[in-house]
Amino acid sequence: MGVGETVMGLASYARPEEDMRATRVAAAFFVVAVLIGLTLTAAVARADDAGAQWVAVLAGKNEAPTPRDTNARGVALFFMNDDGSMSFRVIVANIYNVILAHIHCGPAGVAGPVGVTLLMGVAPGGGRVDGLLVAGSFNGPNSVNSCGWTSLGPGDFPGGEIRGQLMLTG
Repeated sequence: MGVGETVMGLASYARPEEDMRATRVAAAFFVVAVLIGLTLTAAVARADDAGAQWVAVLAGKNEAPTPRDTNARGVALFFMNDDGSMSFRVIVANIYNVILAHIHCGPAGVAGPVGVTLLMGVAPGGGRVDGLLVAGSFNGPNSVNSCGWTSLGPGDFPGGEIRGQLMLTG
């Protein structure tokens, strides 16, 4: 009798190639579920924060000067307050060991200088983050107007793992 055949009513065993195919299918479903979850998170964040004046959709392909192959994603939302300060929220999914977040100055594709620090001083090794990474405020919209993109730098990618170009909304 060959592998995978039934012996006296006992359940058969799957062939190794069938196990591999099942693993690939399960991995594909997992990746799709993560992407759907991230899309819904971003949609809910945008719906909840309909007053956002600037938004950056964060992904590894946007990182400069070297794009990153990563499943991490995020969205950064910026709001003008009545007193002239800016409030922000950075929401992420599937990112590990984040130690800093910045607004950098410069056009898309250029690793420009830091304009505003959104998160800093976090010890490496913090593990996976899914959801709100940081919220806060800083003075002056000029920082957002003159700077071009938001970047998150996990300990795994000291130069940054995900980035997004700031876009004016509405």
